[in-house]
Amino acid sequence: MRTRLVAMTAMPLAYLFCTFVWYAYQSRLAEVREEMAERGPLVAKVLADSSEFSVVARRYDDLKLTINGLLRADPSIYRIDVLDAQRRALVQATARAPASAAELRYYEAPVLKRLMWVSVLGPDGKPYQKDKPAGASGVTVETMGYVRVTMSPSALLLRQTRRFYVELAVGSLGLLACVLLAWQLAKGLDASLQASMRALREADDEKRRLIRKVNTAVEDERQSIALEIHDELNATLIAVRLEAQRIADLNPEGETRARAQSITKLALGLYNSGRSLVRRLRPEVLDMLGLDGAVEELVRHYDSARGGCRFELQAQGDFSRMEKTLPSPRIASCRRRWPTSSSMRAPRTRR
Repeated sequence: MRTRLVAMTAMPLAYLFCTFVWYAYQSRLAEVREEMAERGPLVAKVLADSSEFSVVARRYDDLKLTINGLLRADPSIYRIDVLDAQRRALVQATARAPASAAELRYYEAPVLKRLMWVSVLGPDGKPYQKDKPAGASGVTVETMGYVRVTMSPSALLLRQTRRFYVELAVGSLGLLACVLLAWQLAKGLDASLQASMRALREADDEKRRLIRKVNTAVEDERQSIALEIHDELNATLIAVRLEAQRIADLNPEGETRARAQSITKLALGLYNSGRSLVRRLRPEVLDMLGLDGAVEELVRHYDSARGGCRFELQAQGDFSRMEKTLPSPRIASCRRRWPTSSSMRAPRTRR
């Protein structure tokens, strides 16, 4: 019962714990993907905007210093490539930490050159248009190259893994506390059930003692009544019979003899009824032969009274050591033997 109660309590908790762990793990992975998807384009865009002057002025050393500083500041960035308009490499910088190619994510942003055209009047009063493209006016945008940022989720995963381990430890402590609480509750319930069972057993033992005492009292009373009938009533009936026989002998003829013989018959009938009543109350063969002899006599009576089958008694043990207060002792088994040629045995009965 205690094991079942603990299982009934722990199984839903274990399911909730596994669900919580799975949800926490998936949520941490989703946070890593969302953070990379948000930071990657933003870093590429900011770096492309800040690299415009360096690319136009071809100051690649300053650009490389900026990129290296960004790599050291952000461990989630694995590699930064600055490409020209034909996607040829101008500047490359890679982080020292190795990364798997399967987990790398690429984000790219163009390096744009913005030109603002202003109309300037020449000495002759006409607009100065040297090197100005035909039809150009206002601001023009030209793609000078590209900035490609390669990000690795290893650093982000490591940080999220630490948070996940903290959540896992807290969840495990909660699960352990719930299991211990369930164990204590089951233990207390088991103790109460054990106490109830002991009380029921004690009540059952007390009931058995009372039944045994009642059976003993009833059996003693039956024996006492049987002895009174046998010793007093039957003795009186025998005396009445003898007196009636004497009266019949004194008057061989006449109505007195007939009346005496009628009294003798009535006394004999009452005597037989008393003997039958005594056997029903307390078979005298029990006191004369004991329990084993009484059962053997009973089987012999059935065997002689019924010719269609035969009975035999097989008893084991010493019946004299049995307590007289036993309510229903199993004392012997009788096996029927049918007068046929078949080897089939009849079912055993208990008496």
